[in-house]
Amino acid sequence: MYQTDFSATIQSEQELSAENSGTTYENMKRIAIKVGSNVLTRKDGTLDITRMSALTDQIAELHSRGVEVILVSSGAVASGRSEVHPDMELDSVAARQIFSAVGQAKLMNRYYDLFRSQGIVCGQVLTTKSSLELPEHYEKGNLEEVDKYLSYSMKYYLLLTIPAAVGMSVLSKPLLYIITTPEIALGGYMITPFVCLGAIFMGMYGITNNILILEKNTMILGKLWIVVAISNIVLNLLLVPYLNILGAAIATLLCYILAFAVTAIASKKTMRLPFNIKELLKIVIAAAIMGIAVYMMHPNGIINVLISIVAGVIIYFAIIFILKGITRKEIAIFKDLLH
Repeated sequence: MYQTDFSATIQSEQELSAENSGTTYENMKRIAIKVGSNVLTRKDGTLDITRMSALTDQIAELHSRGVEVILVSSGAVASGRSEVHPDMELDSVAARQIFSAVGQAKLMNRYYDLFRSQGIVCGQVLTTKSSLELPEHYEKGNLEEVDKYLSYSMKYYLLLTIPAAVGMSVLSKPLLYIITTPEIALGGYMITPFVCLGAIFMGMYGITNNILILEKNTMILGKLWIVVAISNIVLNLLLVPYLNILGAAIATLLCYILAFAVTAIASKKTMRLPFNIKELLKIVIAAAIMGIAVYMMHPNGIINVLISIVAGVIIYFAIIFILKGITRKEIAIFKDLLH
């Protein structure tokens, strides 16, 4: 028999420790609940929706009392097992990876629906190996390891996003002609470069701000985004009346550049920024050559666009390898980061 009355369990444990800790159930602000697969699954290994519903009901009760709940949930593998039926025999590791990859989306969607019925918006915390290991390396003074993680994260992020931004900018017009009207295509394709560049700066900010998070200097991030939000409103008011939607794209880009620039300046006081100018130049050169080659193809129609995309990918990575922008050792490190 499994214990599913989490509210009662938490209250009982609190009462046992109240005398020592001085903590009362009423003044608890945040709790974490760990739910294992045995609690969430039936005997056949599929999800027990009734038990999940009971769990969310009890969490909703805690939420109504002002308690912030962090739910650590298993069940992704069980959720995926009912959806995926591989044609070939897989080893246990591969099977669990497939089941969890499919099941995680289904599990989160199920939680979302259950909590939404209670009037609660829930979110998922996404973590990577580096997000768990970086604080440990930093606390131990292994700054070389921290620098390696951040530098390679930045390099591989730019290695993929810069050519993607160039390709999207070059192909935006023919793509828009395919999926929209000529009027929209002519008015919208100029926005793409600004949106893509803004996304690149936002990602660079996301990697660089890890330095401030490790240093526990997050106060500046909160103040920064207040300034960014106000700046975005002001820039939109100034630019949109004259440039329409292009003005909004430029405003967003400028705000992302501001966020990255301030974070980089603040982070530089603590650690070396995760940039290698030589590697960045190789990426930019390869992406520029690729963009010129794709532009000269003058793709028209979905088939030609797809061909130009494939050709662009081949050209880009060929140049990257010629310029030695990536090595076998780095590929091994990249695989390690993913695992």
